[in-house]
Amino acid sequence: MMKRKGLLCMGFLLLFLLFSGCGAEENSIAWHIGLTSASQIETVRIYSGFSASDAVNGVIRAESADLTGTGEGRQYIASLFSTQAEKIQAPEAALPGTAVKGMAVFALKTDSRPAYQEITIRIKEADEEGVTVEAYLSYSEAERLRRMEEEDRSLGETRFFVLKEENEIWQPGYLEKLAESRAE
Repeated sequence: MMKRKGLLCMGFLLLFLLFSGCGAEENSIAWHIGLTSASQIETVRIYSGFSASDAVNGVIRAESADLTGTGEGRQYIASLFSTQAEKIQAPEAALPGTAVKGMAVFALKTDSRPAYQEITIRIKEADEEGVTVEAYLSYSEAERLRRMEEEDRSLGETRFFVLKEENEIWQPGYLEKLAESRAE
C-alpha cells in the first residue's frame, strides 16, 4: 500500500515538473548541476551494471534501454530534479576499474545546453549512508572550444553525490532489472 502511494506521489510530482517547466528542487542532482527545467532533457537511456572489462574501445557492453518518452524515463527525469543529494569528494568507489552498479544517461537538447551536452549518472555503491553516484558532465562543443582557449583540454567534469533519500529507481538492483527487461 505504501509503495503504491509513493508511486502515485512520484507520478504527481512528475506531471507537475513536466507541465510546469519549474526548476529543480534545492539540493537535487539537477540543482547542483545547474539544470533549470525538465524540458531541457531530450533523451534518457539506462545501462545495467558493468565493470572495466565490459568496456571495449569506449563502448560499454552492458544491457541498455532507451527510456525516452516512457513512464520510466519520466520517472528518472523527475527524480533528477527532486531527489536530495549531498555533494561529496571522490569516494574510494571512484577508483579506476571499480564496477559501476548501473547508469542513466540524459542527453540535453541542443538549444538548452550552454555548457553540457550530456549528463551521465553512474551508481557507484549503495550502503547505510545512501547511494553514491558519479555525475559526469560532458561539455557541449561551444563550451569545449571556450575552455580550449583557456588551455583546458578536458572533455567534461566529474562530481560525486550521496543521495540523501531512499529512491527505488536509483538502487543498483532496480536499474539493472529494468535495463535487462527493456534491453534492445
